[in-house]
Amino acid sequence: MFAIILIVVSPILALSIENWIFLWVLLEVSSVGFIIFMKSLEMSVVYFLTQTFGSVLILFHLAFWKENLFLSFSISPSLLVLGLILKMGVVPMHQWFLNVGSKIKKGALFVLMTVQKVIPLFLFKMFFKVGGISFLAMISVIFGVFFQFGVMNLKKLILYSSVANMGWLILLSSFHMTMLALFFILYSIILSFIIPFIEIKSIEIILGFMSLAGIPPLLGFYSKLIALKFFTVWSGLWGFMLLLTSVINTFIYFRIFMSLSLKTPPFILHLMQKSTKKMVLFGQFTLSLVLMII
Repeated sequence: MFAIILIVVSPILALSIENWIFLWVLLEVSSVGFIIFMKSLEMSVVYFLTQTFGSVLILFHLAFWKENLFLSFSISPSLLVLGLILKMGVVPMHQWFLNVGSKIKKGALFVLMTVQKVIPLFLFKMFFKVGGISFLAMISVIFGVFFQFGVMNLKKLILYSSVANMGWLILLSSFHMTMLALFFILYSIILSFIIPFIEIKSIEIILGFMSLAGIPPLLGFYSKLIALKFFTVWSGLWGFMLLLTSVINTFIYFRIFMSLSLKTPPFILHLMQKSTKKMVLFGQFTLSLVLMII
């Protein structure tokens, strides 16, 4: 219970604070809470070491930035970026994220892929201007998608998908806070449908991956539609590349969907048709909500 309080309260407080010292403290408090929550000694050690190294890099950035040391304008931002992407598990610092995510329980996996990203994303929003980290974010999207080729393990697939979606979120963090929050919330809702059923290959898994692919009228379609609206206005090239990676993702998920469908009994497919109707209605409701926000 104590760990859950630390995990939940830390990002909530961080969103109302602009002092970098307090933000760093809350980031570490959140990490400590997650280490307690994992209840896995081996993975806790791996997570602790990576988070500690990331924190050291962030502290060096803050020291250079605060004291205006020599070469601070060139070294300091690089240290901050390295520290944040290490803490988030973004390409090329993603290996620990895949290792830890594949060996922890479902509840911890959901927290790792959602709540633990809030404060780092907020720091990206504070320190970087529009387009300042676009290349790094795009690399994460591209590699996160192409890593999924040949992967049939659903847990690994969702982890690679998270690497790609972190690229989308980092890009949005430098554009619009409201759109970032909306994309993050919709993405978290989709994960809440997928992760509880990740090991049983159920109907929810299929629909969840279809939503992650951005297939209309499911939930993920609207989050990516909103993001692409902003990206194409800023840069047509980036917008096209993001759209292309989404199409490739759709192909990958449909391949998984077809593989599961061939192994699914007829009565399950009948239930799936009913569930799909519910998801469509939910998607239509979400569209009306999104249009109101926009």
